Amino acid sequence: MALADHLNEGDIAKLSRIRTAERRASADHRTGDFKSVHAGDGIEFFEHKRYAPGMDVRAIDWRRYARTDELHVKRYEREESRSMAVILDVSASLGKKTVAGPAKSSAAAKLALGAAYIAVNNGLPVSFMAIADTVRDTVHASAHFSQLAAIADIIDGTPFSARSSAASFAALIPPACPVRSDAYIISDFLFMDNDALAPLFTSLHARRVRFRLLQVLSREETDLPFTGDMMLIDAETKASCMIAPALMRGTYARALADLTNALTEAAASHGGRYRLCRTGGALIDDLIAVV
Repeated sequence: MALADHLNEGDIAKLSRIRTAERRASADHRTGDFKSVHAGDGIEFFEHKRYAPGMDVRAIDWRRYARTDELHVKRYEREESRSMAVILDVSASLGKKTVAGPAKSSAAAKLALGAAYIAVNNGLPVSFMAIADTVRDTVHASAHFSQLAAIADIIDGTPFSARSSAASFAALIPPACPVRSDAYIISDFLFMDNDALAPLFTSLHARRVRFRLLQVLSREETDLPFTGDMMLIDAETKASCMIAPALMRGTYARALADLTNALTEAAASHGGRYRLCRTGGALIDDLIAVV
């Protein structure tokens, strides 16, 4: 498959109209809104830091000194360029064909390549990582349009298999995201250990990574369509169970709502954004909503 098999002309037209904040600022001959921390004058206050010899005395907060009798300098965020990292979950749960339609992998691939297109179209370097229980493959950062074909080749050549976990995400993703970068993490986030995602968000926030969580679910996962008893089989563990729809609908709906609410709150409290993306839906619009 080629890039055109994932992004059609309509997708490209929509994505081409998206300009990152840095690109807009550059066009207006101003600094971008991508920030780094410096002492002294800047754009936005970040924190106080105890004064040490060699620091700029002009940055001392004298009002704080009057209150505390201790010298602190003000630190600010100054705007500068960013890069982007696109992380795609290639575990079995995204690659299995569903009753309601094609595998979630096709939707996930569209989102990954759409995010990468936005980056290179705005002159930003973008890297790519395919991840499950381990790092499957990577593409080093580049702002060249040829990067899109390289990423498409990796996606098309990588089997969606094995089992992913929140713990593996927390261990493998932060090192792939440069400090003060943007990251698009694309997965169904249907982990057995979702509580283990907390270190991921903490690490990304500490690295000042602005991350987007794009949760890809099929229609049958968000709106249970079945009647009668049904056998559920986990694509990754092969575990199965028989369920009765009346009992399952309520329990499943509450569990899914708890998960999406937890992801939304975790993203918001760590400087990120969350979006639920349904297969067969307006995926490019979903992507644009979190840019």
